[in-house]
Amino acid sequence: MESKDTATNMRLEMKSDLRAMDPHHPDRSGQLDERFERMEWRIEGAFARLGKQIDGAFARIDDVEARGEARIEGAATRLDRRIDDVCDSLNRRTTESEVRLATAINNFAGTLHDVHRLLQDRFGRRKLPDN
Repeated sequence: MESKDTATNMRLEMKSDLRAMDPHHPDRSGQLDERFERMEWRIEGAFARLGKQIDGAFARIDDVEARGEARIEGAATRLDRRIDDVCDSLNRRTTESEVRLATAINNFAGTLHDVHRLLQDRFGRRKLPDN
């Protein structure tokens, strides 16, 4: 905001100087040229300061962006690790369940075989009645 006020003040000052000076008078035209050179120098200085401020703002933005990307990458890495842990746990539990189920089926098959043998021993080789 200060640079805008400075520019406005410079313009007002320049207008008043131009009104006071007569450009056709030889002494006044030299003063006018000097005044324009000083104004150009001041404007260039203001542009240089503004450029430095803009560069600083871009540097801060780049820094914030880099930190944000690093945080996102860290979170993604942690999430991937947790997903892998859950998948490993589920695979292990699934395998354990399959082993228990296979053992139960084997035991059940053995029990059926024992019941079949018991029935054969009890009823002999006769044909069993239909239900």
